[in-house]
Amino acid sequence: MINVGIIGAGASGMMCASAIKEKVNITIIEKNNKCGKKLLLTGNGRCNYWNKDISIDKYYTNNKEVLKKIINKENQNKTFDFLSNLGIYPKIIVSYYYPYSLEGSSVNDIFLNKIKKHNILYNTNVISIKKEANKFIVITNNGKYLFDKLIIATGSKAYPKTGSNGDGYIFAERFGHTIISVKPSLTALQTSFNLNNIAGVRSDVKLSLYHNNVLIKEERGQIQFTKEYISGICVFNLSNIIVRNNFDNYNIKINFLPDIDNVKSFLIKRKDTIYNMLNTIINTKIINLFLNILKQDKDTLYDNLSIEEKDKLVQMLTNFDLKIIGSQDFNSAQVCSGGISLKEINANTMESKLIDGLYFTGEVLDVDGICGGFNLAFAFITGFLVALDINRH
Repeated sequence: MINVGIIGAGASGMMCASAIKEKVNITIIEKNNKCGKKLLLTGNGRCNYWNKDISIDKYYTNNKEVLKKIINKENQNKTFDFLSNLGIYPKIIVSYYYPYSLEGSSVNDIFLNKIKKHNILYNTNVISIKKEANKFIVITNNGKYLFDKLIIATGSKAYPKTGSNGDGYIFAERFGHTIISVKPSLTALQTSFNLNNIAGVRSDVKLSLYHNNVLIKEERGQIQFTKEYISGICVFNLSNIIVRNNFDNYNIKINFLPDIDNVKSFLIKRKDTIYNMLNTIINTKIINLFLNILKQDKDTLYDNLSIEEKDKLVQMLTNFDLKIIGSQDFNSAQVCSGGISLKEINANTMESKLIDGLYFTGEVLDVDGICGGFNLAFAFITGFLVALDINRH
């Protein structure tokens, strides 16, 4: 019987342990006092674990050809079937898959029930890993362990409160693996514009991301303003691109009236003050901001504006321009961009091309998806692929 070690009892680690056949002796090393700490928080506790449209354009990586092989349709179907056979029945909302209970705890419980027969070491930190005579020697604060095969499922550096502090990158680097620069992703973005006057406002908008004045991507959804940052799923889904490129001359333009085709004609037809014309359409804090920029008051009639002022108002309503200069840190990020280079990973098995018997799964790899269940799906697929390979030996 071979001995397999799994470092990390998050989504990919638990999936791997669940799918490995009983002929294998499994030890799971978890630094927290429980499994699935981050899984329990996913989707505001509802656990958006899959998506109807898992495709390459929903992910970012430095090696899309390898990623295509990992998330191919066959691997998706096999992984999803396994999740279903475990007992995870989906509630599908648009294209998002949640457990029918809408409770992440129910998904975690299913995994825990499956892996409870294995040796789970809680509150255990890995201090060092090396390989000698075809054995992985893992030194922890609770002793030394020897494994024939070792799976690094430690997660990224995102949201370190859940135990993700970047250990996996260190372990991989010591084995000679290349680490693509790791940065917070799916996170709020900092702008050079003073947002104090609209802090706390939420608005349904269309966002357009520009790089060097060239349109890159558009998103629809609810934006949230804080004193320094713009946030919300639509913002998060643009953050992947920006952080991977070091905030190099990126702007986001906000259309506050995305469902009105011709805003100028719309305004001309509404004979009233600017405030009254917009009062039932846009949050009053945003209206007041625009009035301040125009140097007008609440009683100013739209018809009394100059042509230039009318054009400026339309511009602010449909293309409010914000220069992006930074993001929130790892403490607030949902995932990370960067990680272990896919060039050094076997796409069929997730085994290292550099070290036999060493595997990597989930967020520790140079893959990050947009919001919508894509990152959990990647974690499950990679964990499942490792299990399939170990089951062949």
